[in-house]
Amino acid sequence: MAGLQLVTPATSPMGPFFGLPWQQEAIHDNIYTPRKYQVELLEAALERNTIVCLNTDSGKTFIAVLLTKELSHQIRGSYQENAKRTVFLVNS
Repeated sequence: MAGLQLVTPATSPMGPFFGLPWQQEAIHDNIYTPRKYQVELLEAALERNTIVCLNTDSGKTFIAVLLTKELSHQIRGSYQENAKRTVFLVNS
């Protein structure tokens, strides 16, 4: 197909966070199994506001990703319809 060019988020002129809807739904290609303490912290965060304080490389970001995924139904929709938003801040 002459003239067509594959555009991925990494090669897009709009930056690495640009993606087509089908690319955004299939963002993972590995399966990660959470550790028991990560599941416990995820459950605690689902029930109430939680601050997770763990060592480096203990899976805090993974817990945040799991939590965001669990609550993703709340962030779909427009802001005017009271849909929530997620903000994840890291110091790196």
